[in-house]
Amino acid sequence: MILLIIKYHFFELNISMNMRLYCFFILLCIFSDSSTFAESKRPNLIRDYDILVVTEPWPPFNYVNKDNQVAGIATEILKKVMKEAGFKYKIEVYGWNRAYNLSKNNKNTLIYTIFRIDSRESDFQWICPLISTQGVSIYSLDNRKDIKISHINDLKQYHLGVVGSGVTYDYLMAQGFSVDKNVDIATNELANIRKLFKGRIDLIIQEEEPLELRMQQAGLPIARLKKVFSILSNEERQACMAMSLDTPKLVTQRLQNALNKVQNKK
Repeated sequence: MILLIIKYHFFELNISMNMRLYCFFILLCIFSDSSTFAESKRPNLIRDYDILVVTEPWPPFNYVNKDNQVAGIATEILKKVMKEAGFKYKIEVYGWNRAYNLSKNNKNTLIYTIFRIDSRESDFQWICPLISTQGVSIYSLDNRKDIKISHINDLKQYHLGVVGSGVTYDYLMAQGFSVDKNVDIATNELANIRKLFKGRIDLIIQEEEPLELRMQQAGLPIARLKKVFSILSNEERQACMAMSLDTPKLVTQRLQNALNKVQNKK
């Protein structure tokens, strides 16, 4: 009805036929888009949800393989969980900050693999545990006999190589460390390993399983590294999936139930 009225008034105006048709076409598009927008705002039923799954490259747990497929230990479990829960999904790989913010701020967006540490607790609905890891440890070169660590605060007198996002960065910032004073930021963990071997930093802080792969990639002997301290409690070493607080709780619970079934089948 609205379109008919608008059409009538346009044809009453003293403008050319071509201009009338052009204006009418623009208005038709606007109203069509408005209708589509209104439709998109309607709540979906749980069975209709399409879940966007986001992750970062973190081998051997999640990574893109030579066939350009997302693979890894955690990825295989995630796929089984989605099948068990009956959700349609797609996986996209981003840098950590983008993946974190997407899953935190968008409904029906799931992030994995993510450590459940105190500073993140209130950001998400948690689905745990996806995997258990050896945790995060701090390493020096084996010839650094001077480095003695018995408490997290002892680390503040040294320079730690850290990537500016992820669990290690979040943990250190929550413990009162500061960039440039005792935290040296690199673009990736391989850069931190190389800086350690060149004597530009005192320590690196990395997850144990990925460290072995990175050392191989760098062509450096892992025997040259010495573990001097570990962070994260046994509970915090469990890595999880997580979804935004805006995601319906029924969705999160359905995924948790599916995860429990998958883990019990192991």
